[in-house]
Amino acid sequence: MKSKRLPLWLSAIGGLLALPGVLWFGGSGTRPNNDDVSSALKPLTRIHLDSIDEKPLSVALIIPNTARWTRIRKAWGEPEFVFSAIDPTGRFAQCLPEMGM
Repeated sequence: MKSKRLPLWLSAIGGLLALPGVLWFGGSGTRPNNDDVSSALKPLTRIHLDSIDEKPLSVALIIPNTARWTRIRKAWGEPEFVFSAIDPTGRFAQCLPEMGM
């Protein structure tokens, strides 16, 4: 009688041990991958400061509504914005208060 229940117990224990792996791989489609992270860190728009006159500037900023950005928002929440001035080479960020704007 005991030998008939052993396969059942082993199957139940194996199923419990496999459950975290199934859940991990099942949810991998909703986690951001390396390409998503790279896209999230790219600028959404660029404004060339040398083209700004004395008048106010208005720019419409639209966050993409793609599957990639849906995964990013689901994992990280709504995006926050960073406004920065970058030198023409793209290698250095400049301090906005020191730019005389």
